[in-house]
Amino acid sequence: MNGLLLHLLESLNYKPTEVSPEVLQLFRCYHWPGNIRELKNVLERGLMLSGGDLLKPSHFSGLDLQVNENQAGTGESSMSAAEMLHIRNVMEQCGGDTGAAAKVLGISRPTLYRKIKRYKIIHK
Repeated sequence: MNGLLLHLLESLNYKPTEVSPEVLQLFRCYHWPGNIRELKNVLERGLMLSGGDLLKPSHFSGLDLQVNENQAGTGESSMSAAEMLHIRNVMEQCGGDTGAAAKVLGISRPTLYRKIKRYKIIHK
């Protein structure tokens, strides 16, 4: 997916130095019923929202819901994927403040740190 993604980004005149790992994970989890055209349309919208900066999951917020719906009822892995997406979104909304994110999530800060490490969530 990474090579295809970079090729499409270049075809849209976007020269990314980096695409966040969370975006790559989000793209891997999504079903892509519209195939390459859908991917290109989603990228175009994300590029507009990013303003040319690093592509982040918040630029593709519509995919989060669809990933969760597509994975509903598929067992433990779907629960983990849903939890990872939720934690990532809360961390982003809290500006990377783990204390605030832990309060919003209703968990302790050490528990949040374990989940961040488990899901390899990058926070700033």
